[in-house]
Amino acid sequence: MVRFILSIMITTMVSLVGLTSWSAIVVDGKIDDWVNVKSSVKDDQDMKDTSGDIKLIQATVNGGNLYLRMSVYGIAAPSMEKTPAGMNNRYYYHWIIDADNNPKTGFNNSSYEKKATNVKKPIGVEKVVMIGWKNGNPNGIEAYNALNDDEKFTKDYKYAASGDTLEAEVPLKVLGLTEGGTVGFSAFQEGASDDWAVDWVESIDLKLVPTVAVDAKGKLSTAWATLKMR
Repeated sequence: MVRFILSIMITTMVSLVGLTSWSAIVVDGKIDDWVNVKSSVKDDQDMKDTSGDIKLIQATVNGGNLYLRMSVYGIAAPSMEKTPAGMNNRYYYHWIIDADNNPKTGFNNSSYEKKATNVKKPIGVEKVVMIGWKNGNPNGIEAYNALNDDEKFTKDYKYAASGDTLEAEVPLKVLGLTEGGTVGFSAFQEGASDDWAVDWVESIDLKLVPTVAVDAKGKLSTAWATLKMR
């Protein structure tokens, strides 16, 4: 009886390992590895400068790191030559995080520089991850306190820019975040084009857990067949 129960436990564990795999994100400018990430927000095209007009944001966690994606309607972080005609090559792409998921604390993004942002679900931002871009070159790759931008959590982290997409990898501990928690998540882009127009994205609740991809290839049924034979 003991051997039978042990056989069930071992076979079941092997089956689960075979069925489940972490969808690892690699910050390399390629977006195929983001296909299984469900935590995302889409945004309409509504800016004159397509390189600063956010189309999509995503986020996930793996290996103690927070992975972030932002796609725009044009070219993200463009070279001078690929800057949209008539636009200014100066962009500040921000992912914003409500660390305690409480809109009453932190910087409330319902307004910015005394102007309404018109977001439907404001958050109280404590953490900002920014990719600054000016004249075709990085101009601030940093994470900082939303209430005091002189307080930098880091002035360097792994990032990539390719085509319409930006990616970033920041350790959770650098941001003071803990895996398993829930935060508010959103983004905005502020650029020098069109009199410093700002593009705001709606927020979602983001669970800080890895994205799981299930690959069902008949292994479970094979395991149960083995059990039945025993």
